[in-house]
Amino acid sequence: MKKAIIVLGILLLFGPALRAYADTFTVCDTIPNQSFRDVTFNVTIPPFPYPDCYLINADVVLNLSVDGQFYGENTGNCIAPGCAWYDSLYASVLLTNLNGASLGGDFTYTDGGLLQSYDGTFDFGGPSGYTSPFSWTPFSDFHMTYPSLSIFNNPISVPIQATAFSSLTSPGNGSFNVSTYIQGTLCVTYEYQCPTAVEPVSWGTIKALYH
Repeated sequence: MKKAIIVLGILLLFGPALRAYADTFTVCDTIPNQSFRDVTFNVTIPPFPYPDCYLINADVVLNLSVDGQFYGENTGNCIAPGCAWYDSLYASVLLTNLNGASLGGDFTYTDGGLLQSYDGTFDFGGPSGYTSPFSWTPFSDFHMTYPSLSIFNNPISVPIQATAFSSLTSPGNGSFNVSTYIQGTLCVTYEYQCPTAVEPVSWGTIKALYH
């Protein structure tokens, strides 16, 4: 009993101890799905929000995709073998990595064929119409690199420049167009360690040790 009283007195004298625990959380900024031709998007990495904790690691992951379609409907007459259509697209994405290095890529898509005289249904399909989809993923689960964890003390803005050029060759009568869309996310997962209070051992626990 005497030893138990001494141990409990020491715990009450010095109060709770400090113990470190590790945790993570993820936050993302989003480029919503939207059409584009020549535009710069700014996505933001928020700063690490716990100044009393120790940042162990930051994992920054970029996902970016481009998609769309060419579509057309011939409303005129075509002699055999048909009226030719030919479409092409060039798209590019440029940005700067967190370590200052340039990143980016480009994409080219072409398609073409023959259209017949208008079939009476304006649906971008059938013998007189077409729909030609395309897709490109310039960044898929791309882990960005950075010089040191200290850069996450402040917000980080990442400009992303996206450009798309298209060319359409089609019959003179009808409707012919292209839609180009971009979407993506930039996510950071912070791994950190914080001190937390550990409560003293209870009196009941101490007594149980000496029974």
